[in-house]
Amino acid sequence: MSGLEEAIFMEGGDAEQAVEDAMDAPQWKYMLIYYEYEIAACKNTYNNKGMKTLLDYPDNFKFDAIVVDMTLSSCILPLIKRFKYPPTVGLTAFLFPHYLALDFGNTIEPAYIPTFGMGFGEDMSFFERLQNYFYLNMDLLIKKYYVRRTIQALANERFGESVGNLDDIRRHISMLLINVDMAFHYPQQLAPNIIPVGGLHVHRAGELPKDLKEIMDAGKKGVILFSLGTNVKSSHLKLEIKTALLKALGRLDQTVVWKFESNLTGVPENVLIRQWLPQTEILAHPNTKLFISHGGGLSTIESAYYGVPVLGIPFFGDQFSNLAMMENKGLARMIRYKSLTADLVFKNIREMLDNPMILRCSIKQLQRWTTVCYPTNSKYSCSSRSSLSTFHLTNNELDDPSLRLHAAVHRSRCF
Repeated sequence: MSGLEEAIFMEGGDAEQAVEDAMDAPQWKYMLIYYEYEIAACKNTYNNKGMKTLLDYPDNFKFDAIVVDMTLSSCILPLIKRFKYPPTVGLTAFLFPHYLALDFGNTIEPAYIPTFGMGFGEDMSFFERLQNYFYLNMDLLIKKYYVRRTIQALANERFGESVGNLDDIRRHISMLLINVDMAFHYPQQLAPNIIPVGGLHVHRAGELPKDLKEIMDAGKKGVILFSLGTNVKSSHLKLEIKTALLKALGRLDQTVVWKFESNLTGVPENVLIRQWLPQTEILAHPNTKLFISHGGGLSTIESAYYGVPVLGIPFFGDQFSNLAMMENKGLARMIRYKSLTADLVFKNIREMLDNPMILRCSIKQLQRWTTVCYPTNSKYSCSSRSSLSTFHLTNNELDDPSLRLHAAVHRSRCF
């Protein structure tokens, strides 16, 4: 393997260098790195214990339904045929990739919707729209004639030639659930079989572990959550980057809670290192003032829902476009990995903490359109964070978009 996938499947110094190489790659090479990652992920999927367990199921075993993550590739599709074509639903947390749009009969709009790999915002210039168009179509061509043919060969090797054409199996999937919320992401037309469910993963915050709760409650000057997600680990960052981050964070009065996957030396007193953190519960805490994030599709929605501004450090995939969109909406700032220094990080954090009004007003205006519903017996309890109102819907009423977006009738002001 070469490129960013090494940082996910490897450990130690090699992984650190893989992150560094990926961040320094030109756009065309970055595309190739992403394709390599797709193929590497497919190989790992076919060789893991979970796949072996599924293939050991009896031939007559019946699933009522299959839910398939369609984000990366078609690796899992042969299982649909293996289990006699049960009803199948696709999903992706990767917003709404253009290649899936075409697979499910939707249009693509490169003139006003940025392609995830480019990192443009919604106000693209004419030249940026041209770049967006050519990047999108080049991506589709490479996926069709290289990536999908490679994955087809891997599927034939793993399941036998009788697996058939993966494109034919893909057509069996009845519906695609996408991580898009029209109040948050770019508006676009959708085919009837494509359902936007952005924010579905957001759940009611539970209780913090006792030790973390004490730390969060004691952070009267504020707490900063720092997490780069699950793909690129903080421990894989280059030593110079980790040193710069620690230097910047150590200059703050706030408590910093950093998800870091290994031991770290030279940690300032105000920085708490944990290998795992309950992200939702920390974002929901009233003392949380800032979220330093990679800008993933799920984390950006969570931060907006809980009203926490984001300082983003994107690495790959949709993270650049997610953060560009949030910057455009006034919800975030973005620092490029290659330009990261201690002074730059400290300056941006201080400005976001010392001048929060613009960010908080933007978040409040977004939240007034946001409603989250939770099942309670035969009804759903729905709440609008901006108006702090609660109302109830039956199962049938929940299907009515006008009721789901009940919070849209409320208006909030920024103080």
